[in-house]
Amino acid sequence: TGPQSILTVLVNLPSYKLPGGVTPDFMRGVIFGNSASSSTSSPDWSVDDFWQQASDGRTWVDSGSTVVGPIQLSSDFNKTSTGASICDNYGLRDAVIAAIDGQVDFRNYSRIQIIMPANGACSWAGTANVGCRTMSSPGDGSFYASVAWQRAESMTSRASAVQLSTHELGHNLSLSHAGSRDFGSEAVGAPGATGTLSEYGDPFSTMGSWNFGFYAASHAANQLNWLSGGAN
Repeated sequence: TGPQSILTVLVNLPSYKLPGGVTPDFMRGVIFGNSASSSTSSPDWSVDDFWQQASDGRTWVDSGSTVVGPIQLSSDFNKTSTGASICDNYGLRDAVIAAIDGQVDFRNYSRIQIIMPANGACSWAGTANVGCRTMSSPGDGSFYASVAWQRAESMTSRASAVQLSTHELGHNLSLSHAGSRDFGSEAVGAPGATGTLSEYGDPFSTMGSWNFGFYAASHAANQLNWLSGGAN
């Protein structure tokens, strides 16, 4: 609950570049809405608006959240030392931290979003830490934050970018995916029936197949403290 300070870093790689439309101005709109960007949208979707609506004002994007970049890294982070294909997103994270260490104080942020181009190895639209962990930078020392990696090609509009960001940042807030259990023509199966499980199967939550659906009530009540007994 409360303000969430987000550091968003746009990244170019030697062999792969961000799409022309994914700019710092575009990302400020994704995070804060039309008031922070010349890349306006109607409706005025944003991560901040989504969180404020979903939480009844208990969680929002901190006004000190910052967009940095694009920065140029020196590796594609898609091969091992032997040349085998690998999605080295943690190596990319460490390179980002080193590259902007003199520009920002990482201790001021609880969420780090890395916006990157497809690199031929990372096949997801996005991936993220579930909750926070301890990291460090040469200049700032130890800090406690979560990281989300998002492929810019999946952010073709403000709408799709907010949907993906609220999904990946939902992981950062501690949430796993919103799944489903299907029993075919029956609403609920017989006792003991397993049904068909789908990890992304909840179409009414962005934590399913990312969309504009709010985080599930069980998530909001038990993990986020957005629904407290007797008060909401």
